[in-house]
Formats: sequence, structure tokens, C-alpha cells
Amino acid sequence: MQALTGRALALDESWQGGSLHEFLVTFAGAKPGRPDFAAIEKHYRRAVELSNDLHGGPHVAYAEAVCIPRQDEKCFRAALEKALALDLDRAPEARLQNTLAQRRANWLLSQTGELFLAAESTSGEKTP
Repeated sequence: MQALTGRALALDESWQGGSLHEFLVTFAGAKPGRPDFAAIEKHYRRAVELSNDLHGGPHVAYAEAVCIPRQDEKCFRAALEKALALDLDRAPEARLQNTLAQRRANWLLSQTGELFLAAESTSGEKTP
């Protein structure tokens, strides 16, 4: 898979507004073992740049690939809010993918309590 995506990036990394980089965010986050956060961050930034920040998918993929494993709820919410803030009319060619990204973002936000450990208070009890 790495050879295929590497070749695709070499041929046209800007294809579909950075969709290859968006895929690599998801792919790198799904690999077994410790995620390569530096590689994920690189692909995320490039996907956002190549799409002119008109695609919600990179933000949702980043929330899942980086924010959840790091247990960074603030990062998670910020990334998903970026996806939800997109105006579907600004990129009509990406309307379907952005609609799906926004649905996923809303669902993920509804699952926050299941995805993040509750912060512990100084007494050792979990706080809601």
C-alpha cells in the first residue's frame, strides 16, 4: 500500500484537492502499533492546504487518528468543529464528501464520553 500511495503522490499529490494526503491520515492512524504522529500531522496539513481548507474529511480523520489516541479532547473538538463549520456551497464538487464528513463529525461528538477517559480529580475519583 505504501508503494502505491507513494507513487500516486509522486504523480499528482494535489489530486482531488489533497485526497491522497487525507487518505494517508486515516491509513497511518489505522496501522497497528504506535501511530507516527509526525507523518499524520504532515499529511493532515498538506491535505488542508491542497483543498484550500474546503474539505471536512482531513479534520475528521485527524480527530480520529491523532486526538483520540492522545486523549486530547480539546484537539478533538476543535478539529471536528472545523469540519462542521464548512459551508457546503463553497465547494459544490465536494458537497457529498463534506456532508458525510459533517455527519461523521456530529456522530463522533455524540460519542465523546465513550472516546475519552474522564479526568480524575485530586481525590482520585473520576469527574463527570
